[in-house]
Amino acid sequence: MSQYRDFLNELYNYEECVDSLAHRFVVVKLDDDFIRRLSGWVENVVARKRTEEHHSIDGNREHKRWTTGYLGECAVEKYLGESFIDWSVGDSAAYHKPDLSGLGIECGIKTVEHGKFPLIFKNSKTPEFIVIRKDYNTFWLCGWGEPDVLNEYQNEELILDKRLKSRGTKTAFYGFEHLIDPFFLKLVLELDLERI
Repeated sequence: MSQYRDFLNELYNYEECVDSLAHRFVVVKLDDDFIRRLSGWVENVVARKRTEEHHSIDGNREHKRWTTGYLGECAVEKYLGESFIDWSVGDSAAYHKPDLSGLGIECGIKTVEHGKFPLIFKNSKTPEFIVIRKDYNTFWLCGWGEPDVLNEYQNEELILDKRLKSRGTKTAFYGFEHLIDPFFLKLVLELDLERI
């Protein structure tokens, strides 16, 4: 298994796939105090979500995952200068829609910690805006991925969580060089392109 993991690391070298493209990304910084407050709010979200079966099974890293996801959305909000985050908490089934739909844009936001590849559905039907949490308060807005790009540049072997991989619904995206420039999202918003 070790040789296989080494082969994957060489084939999908993070520095080559992601870090070498950092000059193309938009950098957004969030205030430390804001991050601490959001982390406290996420405690309430996680407590509510644990009442749902699939969250009670997958609850071990839930706080970190929700915090990272919301912070990525906050970084995109800051970049756009527009509010779109739905801060209400409820049953997950009611929230299964693209993150930017509050702005009339059919596009999700996928945020991942630096050093990991973002997880997407194996058969993506809507675009995803990819964000990397570079460090505690620094976020790289990497760009817009169309479904054809998301569906072509993926590999489930890059999923680190064995339980998630065994479910068979998600995969990891590695095609950062094929993302559309982050500025495209501002164009979509300003010119009413790609609206729902």
